Amino acid sequence: MKKFLLLLISMFTSGCTSLFLQPDHVVYFPPEKFGYSHEEIIFSSTDGTKLKAWHFPCTPCENPKGTILQFHGNAENLTSHYISLAWLTRYGYDLWIFDYRGYGQSEGQSDVHGSVLDSMAAIKMVLEKHKELHRPKFIVYAQSLGGALAMKALEELKESSEVDFLILDSTFASFQRVARQKLSDHVVTWLFSPLAYLLISDSESPKKDLDLLKMPKLVIHDKKDPVVSFTNGKLLFETLPEPKEIWEFEQGRHVGIFALDTIENRKRFLSRLDSLAKK
Repeated sequence: MKKFLLLLISMFTSGCTSLFLQPDHVVYFPPEKFGYSHEEIIFSSTDGTKLKAWHFPCTPCENPKGTILQFHGNAENLTSHYISLAWLTRYGYDLWIFDYRGYGQSEGQSDVHGSVLDSMAAIKMVLEKHKELHRPKFIVYAQSLGGALAMKALEELKESSEVDFLILDSTFASFQRVARQKLSDHVVTWLFSPLAYLLISDSESPKKDLDLLKMPKLVIHDKKDPVVSFTNGKLLFETLPEPKEIWEFEQGRHVGIFALDTIENRKRFLSRLDSLAKK
């Protein structure tokens, strides 16, 4: 009961920011220890907030295939999340990842609206670098919270024509819907689940303008996802315009498609990317 009361107090006083944004400043996995070279980039958000990004160039890179911009999830910071996609740099893809404000070494205080501004700036910055490096394809890979932010940013920028492929992994289109589901998960809090619509605004949710996302899209979601329920991914897929496809899994993981014990998933994804590269 004490934890529940603290949760409600936090939700009322922070506009539920703490429910969706849980940053820290810990350095989890130094890239050099895993054999990845990288460069650190400082860039400005749409409102001038200084943000940190990492760029992992493809190695080897005699035949570059594309640029991947990663939007990470709600907890920790880029020093833990990059590891889920860094392996792609060994197959011809540059990887870029950035921290939203308040995460890692990015300046500012975390909030959803600010994170959308950060996402818009990251897309513009990486797209410019992508063109300078003459990479063939521009790919956005968005995970969990990052999916909602990436979709909203793309809607605001109207940059669909610049994105060759959008991957939405374990994500959602409505902050209110996810909050209500999380409150409904527990016996103590389910009575208060309708409060989600009073406590949380959907003004930064991408659900109203999904029809603007006209690029090819891949929705990935685990039917037993313990964090963001599969119903969110299914509804998102049904609402998105064509062209689109969905990959459904039953591994009981959240953003876990490329774990080391799922090599076949990596092969399948590489094959999908290679088919994109040939177009």
